[in-house]
Amino acid sequence: MHNNFVLGVILVFHCLVASAFAQEATYDDFLYQFQNCYRIKTTITCSVMVTNQKQRRELSFYYGVVKLFDNMGNEVPTSEKKFTSNGLIKKELISGVPAEVEFVFDGISPQASSIAILSLGRVEFSNLPFSELQPQTTQKTVYDNYFYELRGCNKVDTTITCLLTITNRVQNRELNHYYGRKRLFDNLGNEFQASEKQFTSNGSVKKQLTTGVPAEFKIIFNGVFSQASHITLLDMDGRFGFRHIPFSNPQPLTDYDKGKEAGRQECLANPASCDIVSSEGKNASFDPNKGKLYLPFVNVPDAFGKVTVYEVELNQQAPSFVFELDLESIKKVSQGEK
Repeated sequence: MHNNFVLGVILVFHCLVASAFAQEATYDDFLYQFQNCYRIKTTITCSVMVTNQKQRRELSFYYGVVKLFDNMGNEVPTSEKKFTSNGLIKKELISGVPAEVEFVFDGISPQASSIAILSLGRVEFSNLPFSELQPQTTQKTVYDNYFYELRGCNKVDTTITCLLTITNRVQNRELNHYYGRKRLFDNLGNEFQASEKQFTSNGSVKKQLTTGVPAEFKIIFNGVFSQASHITLLDMDGRFGFRHIPFSNPQPLTDYDKGKEAGRQECLANPASCDIVSSEGKNASFDPNKGKLYLPFVNVPDAFGKVTVYEVELNQQAPSFVFELDLESIKKVSQGEK
């Protein structure tokens, strides 16, 4: 009897330890791997990697309730959820290629010290720590393959002006900010609608954006209370937002930025002037005009060691030198053996 009791205690202990350190789970042949969580004031952001373990297919987080339970028993629904590569709630996933999903939770109690349960609807993670970070005047995010960089928000008397840089990461297209609401919530809980919004280059709410070329966008809020000390949320049409923004004095795009962009455009027009020479034949090559990286041979082993060779292209995620796989470009070159 005593031995059975001790064995039971040991098993329970091991289950608790396993629960505390179990950082992955599988559902519908998608592997979910918890990465980390961090808190800035009353907002917690959690990152999870998802890997498709079957043939290529789409994964969407549109349906299902994502929520968090803190160690005090408070339940907090997600405010924002997205794949970090495209800023959307859905993405086509290639077999074996992990994709990061980010979940944002607002209204976290200041007394909370850990996460009891992170529920994604289909899988759960438990006993999760989070790190503490300080608010940032500059913030970055991606939505619909546009790279948004908040360069800061300035407060003068009762007017707040926020400057953003928006970079289109795919083919040339028009971005229109006429529709939707730009809202600001201050630290006192007051909500304000944007009084003015425009691309600074043309004074319009819409602009044709060239791939990889940043465009400055300005949002102005009037009638803000002088007692406000920072921004709790800058809501971009209910699609995404910037949180816990201290006031600063962001500078417009400088002559240096313009000169840098002019040099970049010259390089794109004449790659040889920048000592960029495209490779031919079966070598990997980069086309700076299209922002495409061509890989003629990529070996992909399966679980049994059998290697399949693919030919792929990757699209540059301007303005960074980061690339994302072009799903439509994948071609099977050969089916190898172990």
